[in-house]
Amino acid sequence: PEYRGAAPAQWAIANGEKRTGITAMQMDAGMDTGDMLFSFAADIEKTDTAASLLEKLSVIGAAMVPSIVELLSAGGSFVRTPQDAARATYAPILKKEDGLVDWSSSAEAIDCRLRGFTPWPGAYSLLEGAKVDFLETAVPELSTDALPGTVLEDYLAGKHPRLLIAAGSGVLEVLRLQPQGRKAMRAEDYLRGADLRGKRFGTPAADAE
Repeated sequence: PEYRGAAPAQWAIANGEKRTGITAMQMDAGMDTGDMLFSFAADIEKTDTAASLLEKLSVIGAAMVPSIVELLSAGGSFVRTPQDAARATYAPILKKEDGLVDWSSSAEAIDCRLRGFTPWPGAYSLLEGAKVDFLETAVPELSTDALPGTVLEDYLAGKHPRLLIAAGSGVLEVLRLQPQGRKAMRAEDYLRGADLRGKRFGTPAADAE
């Protein structure tokens, strides 16, 4: 496996990987370092979250088990393939702070992290000191010279307002969100009751400046 540790599927999505998979291995003293016995690949779709990918991988893993048990019960031996340690990447346990959006990153990178960290720790930012959780995002083909974290005012008006936020490169569109102390809602509904003109999302340090 390329990702070793507590959260390999989550970090694979968060890092923008296109493929992942399931590996059966001979356990040894290291963390996920044993020789590989079976390995099955799976595509990571653009809409996959950690929850949907783990469900997909659980089906693959369950289908793998009977073949392993059958071979063991028949006294068969496995072809053991050593891992290439140089290709391994550590996938540490997730922390709440991992969900804090870094607006200097690209819009695509932010979207990947949100999907990789769904359902936990999710993705969030601060708006005038209040926490806003982003539940679903997209990356439209738009560009802007606005500072990262800035709400693009041109899209706030009209019958169907859109919440578009400048990133380090590209633009992130928020489709669903949950403002602090309120229920989850569509961004369009949120914008009908919130005035975000001139507003900028950012970290606590940025909001304090």
